[in-house]
Amino acid sequence: MNESRVMSLVWKTIIGRHGRKIGVIADMFVSTKDKRAATRREERLGEVFTRRLREMAGQSKEGLAQALKTSSGPAIVRSAFDLPAEQRGAIQNALNETFSAEIHVRFETVPDLIGGIELTTNGQKVAWSIAD
Repeated sequence: MNESRVMSLVWKTIIGRHGRKIGVIADMFVSTKDKRAATRREERLGEVFTRRLREMAGQSKEGLAQALKTSSGPAIVRSAFDLPAEQRGAIQNALNETFSAEIHVRFETVPDLIGGIELTTNGQKVAWSIAD
């Protein structure tokens, strides 16, 4: 493992213990290659989540459809990272097309949600993470 990668891991551990203030310092040690890889992983997570929404069927689709229909508020899509506008649009389109309705969605960033994306509405949850 090269020195840059080791320092990156050390700083990420420190950030986990001491909050975001040290994040700026840690970013100095993360190489551009590492940042591109992280961005690509995030894009891939969004793509897989969108595909899984489109492929929903049976009781899981029916349950989510009912929850979306009867919800008094927007569906909430949470991810550990900021979803770019393009991915937000793709998720919004997948929901609208999958459920043949205009689904109201609120996007949130939740750093504690490691390596995944989840959709919650009216007691129903659809989640996908790199662990799946």
